[in-house]
Amino acid sequence: MADEVEEQEPKKSKLPLIIIAVTVNVAIAGVIVVMLMGSSGSEAAPAPEAKVEPAPGIGPLIALDDFIVNVEGENGVQKYLKAALSIELKNDLGQAPFEEAQMLVRNEVLMYLSSLSLEQIKTVKQKKVIQETLKKRINKRLKGDLVAGVYFTEFVTQ
Repeated sequence: MADEVEEQEPKKSKLPLIIIAVTVNVAIAGVIVVMLMGSSGSEAAPAPEAKVEPAPGIGPLIALDDFIVNVEGENGVQKYLKAALSIELKNDLGQAPFEEAQMLVRNEVLMYLSSLSLEQIKTVKQKKVIQETLKKRINKRLKGDLVAGVYFTEFVTQ
């Protein structure tokens, strides 16, 4: 009789466990693919500057390639800053002058970022100061008031 009771208990389904295992494996595979694509992209020629369609009320956005610069850390130790920027223009009329002077803009950004120390880039408040300073310097380089904003899409120190 005890055997009959044990046989009547339904066995627990392993389906939820299988679904979780498959989901985790797919996520891990996705991360690996993204990492491999990112590392292979560094060996290839740099991608052209991307234009992003702006949302209503936002000026034209131009994404710049990543910037990697040395910054001085504590006790004079060199650290690296990797930053990616998108530049918001005030209107479509600024696109042609910006595109013509894009190498000058990249130079301006590189020179400014490489002049910073690790202490100058730690807080959000300091990053906002950097954004405003870059906006002013780029507008000065372009000899006009074309840039509405500078936005970090990536900002990593090592």
